[in-house]
Amino acid sequence: MKGVALYQRRKRRSRADAVCLLIAVLWTFLLHASPSKAQDALEFIVRNNPELRELCRYNENAFSRLRIRARASFGTGAGTIGADGVFSQGDYDARIIAEMPLFSPRERLEMRMNEFGFRRQLRSEASRALSRYRKLRRWLKREKSILKDLRLELYWLKRRAEAGIEPQKVIMEKALALKERERNLSARQEELKDALEAVLSFVPKQKRRKLKRLIKE
Repeated sequence: MKGVALYQRRKRRSRADAVCLLIAVLWTFLLHASPSKAQDALEFIVRNNPELRELCRYNENAFSRLRIRARASFGTGAGTIGADGVFSQGDYDARIIAEMPLFSPRERLEMRMNEFGFRRQLRSEASRALSRYRKLRRWLKREKSILKDLRLELYWLKRRAEAGIEPQKVIMEKALALKERERNLSARQEELKDALEAVLSFVPKQKRRKLKRLIKE
């Protein structure tokens, strides 16, 4: 009875582990399904991030290659078994070689979940970096348009002041306000450069040109 109970507990645990893995796979699939431009850039980052790629390669190698090999030898006689398992005549030393995975199913599940957790963290950080870059870019575009209108307004005010229609005090106030906004614009342009570098840092150098095109579309 104890053996049956232990088997049932292990069976329930295996089912729970399988459900967790299925949820992780489905969530990853859903995150990959969005067709938006922002998602295209985000998926490009996730696919090409060197740390995630290294982790995925490590897990694949661990699951497919790392094994424990047990050997036992017995008997001699008139024959040989080659590396390909073919028997031939002559003296021989028969060997039994058993292989088993180095990692248990639960350990493999934990490794997969760690990979999924890193992928989710990477996606979150990259999404924030992309959002910051795009917000700054939109703000700069609007501000440049506003400054263009303000410069045109100041030009006409100066013409009116020259004609004696507008007081010089108004011109000075408008000019000072314009200079302040231009300084703020210059500071934000530096922020935009930093934001772009933060986004590009998620991928290796050879992928940055492609990523830059994606985020500017």
